[in-house]
Amino acid sequence: MPEVEKIELEELFKKPSFLKSCWWRVENFFKDWVYPADSLKNALFNRYDLVKMHDIPRTQYSDVLERVFLANMELLVDFMEKENPEKYVVWYKDKYGNEGHKYGEYEHANNIPILFPEYEGKYVMDILKELYHWWKTDYPNLVDEKEILLSFWGRYVSGEMKSKPWEGEVDEDMKERKQLSFWQKTLQFLKIKEYDEEEEFQEIVFDTSECPTSLDDFKDEQVNWEFIDKYLDGDRNNIFVEGFVKGKLDGLKMRIEQEKQKNLHLFVEMRNYLWT
Repeated sequence: MPEVEKIELEELFKKPSFLKSCWWRVENFFKDWVYPADSLKNALFNRYDLVKMHDIPRTQYSDVLERVFLANMELLVDFMEKENPEKYVVWYKDKYGNEGHKYGEYEHANNIPILFPEYEGKYVMDILKELYHWWKTDYPNLVDEKEILLSFWGRYVSGEMKSKPWEGEVDEDMKERKQLSFWQKTLQFLKIKEYDEEEEFQEIVFDTSECPTSLDDFKDEQVNWEFIDKYLDGDRNNIFVEGFVKGKLDGLKMRIEQEKQKNLHLFVEMRNYLWT
């Protein structure tokens, strides 16, 4: 049995040395400062009370329907990039036999419906990485494709959008919509800007006079055929089939919206596993 060090009673009440006393004071100061220091860091830098949506310029209005989506994607990015989840939590199986959570465990334990059965039993971190990759890579590529196809449709298929005098009958609803707003009347009253309430009604039309009518009218350097061919079903003459390119553009827009909605809800499903 090891000997226990004996401490004289006088030692217990002996005044500590100056250096030891100073060290205790410094040690206690930093121990007591841990919480306020973290609070200050959170207030100045981490800002967990804010979600920065980088895709929305500060001067631009954005509907809630889009902000709901963007806010959740930014939270996903913050979690994956700033909180270092794999550093603090076991997400897979470690050398000690501990195993990370799989989608469905929390739901079964709490009698919550499984909304994505195709993901049941999959490691939560794998799902988060899939969502992160989609947001960082797949989604921007889809948006770029939509813009390229939209530009092609507007320039070579639908033609330039113009306005021309309305040739049909003017009903009361049209007249009511044509009335000047309060601010327009105010500007007119103050002689800042004049408005003609009797101005003729206009309608929007597409001028296709400058659009190509055959493949020979195209200049290859103006068109990204490598991309456009993906949407022409192997025949460039489909450009001249009425509604074909517009249908492809609408289909791409629908695909983007479907993926946004699905991945938004999938990320929300991961909420109960997002802790570090």
